[in-house]
Amino acid sequence: MQKIISKRTIIYVVISLVTALIITSAYFLRMGPIEKAESMVLDRFYRMRGPLEPTDKIVLAVIDEKTIEKFGQWPWKHRVYLQLIERLREVGVKVAVFDASIADAVVADDRKLRNSISEQKDLVFGYTFYPTKAGIPLDEKEWATGEDSYDVLTTQKITSARLPLEHLESMSGIKTVPSRLRVISGTLGFTNLLPPEEGALTSVPMLVRYKSLVLPSLALTAVARAKGFTPLIREGG
Repeated sequence: MQKIISKRTIIYVVISLVTALIITSAYFLRMGPIEKAESMVLDRFYRMRGPLEPTDKIVLAVIDEKTIEKFGQWPWKHRVYLQLIERLREVGVKVAVFDASIADAVVADDRKLRNSISEQKDLVFGYTFYPTKAGIPLDEKEWATGEDSYDVLTTQKITSARLPLEHLESMSGIKTVPSRLRVISGTLGFTNLLPPEEGALTSVPMLVRYKSLVLPSLALTAVARAKGFTPLIREGG
């Protein structure tokens, strides 16, 4: 004897399917209320979890008062960075990661500096984007959005993407002067955090768009270099 599905059961199934469809569509379309609710849940989760113990495999070298007393006010001359790079290599650091501040010390025509850092596989350098066009100063707009910087970053691009490009944050310009960016162009990653409009910062982007390029963050690039793999997002699946 076949079981008869009641009208109420059919209604429940239809409601469940419609609800699932709305939630799924909202997620992929990045609708505001869903993102806000997700952000609130994540905020609460991280506060309940508390801070994590740092690993001893990563060491931070920061600019503090003792450093300033020894080397003077930042930004330092490029020779200080040269000494630091040489010392890190001496102690056997696998990968040294520098944030965007090193670009301020780069002198494009300094051959010793260029030979020390350009195309070196044990060094990863950061650079910073202008997230919006409105944030680009008028006197920087020509080179911040020009072809010189774009050409440098084409060597860092990820050529295939699993997600449609519209799901990645789009950047509007580059803060680092092209001539300096070219000197540190061995292995690069962006340093922008892109915090949410509301709520705490609970995640950072691993990929962003710049014009037609998909580019990796400083963190992703550093991990890839340390582990010996090339960042790649498979197409399909």
